[in-house]
Amino acid sequence: MGAFFSSIQVRSENRDVVKAVVEGVAREFGNKYLLGPSLGGWIAVYPDDAGKGEHCAAALSKELKTTALYLMVHDSDIFFYNLFRDGELLNEYCSNPDYFEEVSAAEHERLKAKPDFFREWISSPEKFTELARLLECNARAVKFDYEERRLEKFAGLLGIQNTLTSYEYLTHGEHDGVKGWKEFIHVPDQSAEKAAKKAAEAALRAEKQRLQKEGLLCVESLPPGNKRQRINARGEFCFDPVGGGLMVLWNTPIGEPPTPKLLYFQKPWTSEPQIVEIGFSPFFHSHLTMSTTGKWLAFYDRRLQLWDWRRRQLLDDIEINGTPVLFSQDEKLLICQWQQKFDVVSLETRRMIQTFQTNSHVQALHPSNKYLITRPRDDRLGIVNLETGKLEKVLLSGKKMDHSALASVFSGTLEQAGIGQRDLEEWKSGCVQGSDHILNLKCSPDGRMLFCATTVGLRVLDWDETVSATEATPKPLFAITPRTDTQPGVLDDRYYSNFIYDVILDEALNRLLFCGMEGVIRFLNLGDGSAGILLDPPGKSPIWRLQLSPNREFICCFCGPPAEEQDKKPWFIQVWNYSALCRVAGLS
Repeated sequence: MGAFFSSIQVRSENRDVVKAVVEGVAREFGNKYLLGPSLGGWIAVYPDDAGKGEHCAAALSKELKTTALYLMVHDSDIFFYNLFRDGELLNEYCSNPDYFEEVSAAEHERLKAKPDFFREWISSPEKFTELARLLECNARAVKFDYEERRLEKFAGLLGIQNTLTSYEYLTHGEHDGVKGWKEFIHVPDQSAEKAAKKAAEAALRAEKQRLQKEGLLCVESLPPGNKRQRINARGEFCFDPVGGGLMVLWNTPIGEPPTPKLLYFQKPWTSEPQIVEIGFSPFFHSHLTMSTTGKWLAFYDRRLQLWDWRRRQLLDDIEINGTPVLFSQDEKLLICQWQQKFDVVSLETRRMIQTFQTNSHVQALHPSNKYLITRPRDDRLGIVNLETGKLEKVLLSGKKMDHSALASVFSGTLEQAGIGQRDLEEWKSGCVQGSDHILNLKCSPDGRMLFCATTVGLRVLDWDETVSATEATPKPLFAITPRTDTQPGVLDDRYYSNFIYDVILDEALNRLLFCGMEGVIRFLNLGDGSAGILLDPPGKSPIWRLQLSPNREFICCFCGPPAEEQDKKPWFIQVWNYSALCRVAGLS
């Protein structure tokens, strides 16, 4: 994905006057802006909505009775500008008019550069010739792999600075190379909003400190590196049944330092984590997976990496290019997936014993090692028989939702568009859907139940009934929907609160623990069906994954910021005292 830059460059040296007009434009358009200092006779204005940049530039030019130049780069592929004087559009330019769709010759002509409008700001005839050449759109045009380079040269010839940025980049802390950053101001003023935010963050820190003193919150782990690296990092974790600690692996995008290290946290959780001596390549590492008793550790680092964990020994006699998904409960098999296939690896021989071509995502392995449960589509559950190597059945998840009758309404239009009968039949079958979209699946250790984390809550299915079902999954033994007050077709907070991302079993107490978008950990007692909230943490964030320590003393959760803050705040890992949480919640 390329870069997106946008700014309005106002020809003025009086920032107070520009600020007053920007405040009025902000009220009119309902936008937020960053206002830079006066640099070389230009003052930069950065709108929070690039789609309104052209209108804002026109309004500023008209109110200030001056020149305003709106500059934009889209996805590093095209460079635009709009030049206004006294509110009148003098020139609109696009470096590739046919980028979104092919346009007419008249449109090409309209979007050509008119360099003469810039002559007064060019210091020499040579530079003017260079600018005209830079903005040509023909066979002789200057080519750039990234169009921000064209913007950079164009702005440099006009003496304009701070163009390779935007409101989003600046407000997300990317200030490197920005001249005069300390002089930037926000319009409208955000002092009260910032003060309230700081107070809320201070209260959150105080509440976490209280929970730590009370022995409920054990540790919180954030990604290493600077702010940008932290925001881009993703973490994985697993409890170590052998040593009793928690291993955490933070990954940053490929090519970005630092090279990840495997961190080891352990009781009493107050000291800095140790570093496990595993040499990683500078590539992306993922799928940190531990077997039931800690006999095996697997992860992906350019290929499958398998460790005899008790001996801390890498097994270099295994050559499989796949990501580990899960170990069998008896620790004899490892399931790996890679693109359109998954492999079954024998841990006794360290050889691949079966390979299946599939478009499905592997979700769970039945404790009998006979069945692999997959997700062919979000609303479908697949069962693969590992003994025969065949996909035995595909079931709709939840209730059958049949919208195939709509196919007749569009069939004529689709046929006119060249859609063949075979494709039309496939489209019709796609209109039959399951009501519950699957996000995660787990089997009970005895193989009698299937725990389904879905977009409508938690569903517990009887395994024998599931295997015997013919069209859709059977009626659940238990169904927990966090928010029952949702409205059809309304995708609001209530709707997304029902998204369950992970479910685990406290086998000793026959209790399910599950989490999701709403940011709490809920419980379901399988013995009597009683349910409730185990943990409602401060500063709730979506919880994507849970794991219970082998001794059942601690529970770890992997949390991400809410959707609206995913490009502002990092993901994090928390360890909670499970025994203490149960006591506080009144659960023995």
